[in-house]
Amino acid sequence: MRDAYIFDVEGTLSDFAHRLHLAPKVRSGEENWDAFQEQFKNDPLRDDVASLLMRLSGFGEIFISTGLPEKRRDDLFNWLDYHGLLPYINQIFMRSEEDKAMRTVYLKIGHLRSIGNSGYKVRAIFDDRADVCAVFAEKGITAFNINSGAHI
Repeated sequence: MRDAYIFDVEGTLSDFAHRLHLAPKVRSGEENWDAFQEQFKNDPLRDDVASLLMRLSGFGEIFISTGLPEKRRDDLFNWLDYHGLLPYINQIFMRSEEDKAMRTVYLKIGHLRSIGNSGYKVRAIFDDRADVCAVFAEKGITAFNINSGAHI
C-alpha cells in the first residue's frame, strides 16, 4: 500500500477570513453558497500549510478533499497552479452536484473510502473542521486540525 496525505482547501490551505461575511447565516441544507465560493479564487495561501504539503509529498501521495463544488474545479486548479501546488497533488476530490446538501464530514468519509479503495493507506488528514478531524481520528487516522481562527 502506498502512503497518502489528505488536505482540505478552504480554511486549511487557503485563508477565507476575507469572505466570511458572504457565508449563509442559516443552515437548512438549501442555502446558496455561490457568493461565498465565488470569492475562493481571491483567498490567500496559508504558507505554513502549503510548506507542509510540499514536504509530505516526498513521503507519499497528496490528495485534496474539499467541500467546494465541482463547478469550481477550474477556480481550484487555477488557484493551486498560481500558488505552485498543482505539481504536488495526485488527485482532487470535490463536492458533486448530487452531494450539495450532504454534510461535509460525510462527503469526506466518501473521499477517504475512494482513496483507500485505490490502494492507499491514509497516514494523516489536515482540515480546519473539528468534526472532520474527530471522525478521521476515530478511524485511526492522524488528524491535524488546522485552525486559522476563521469559522463558518
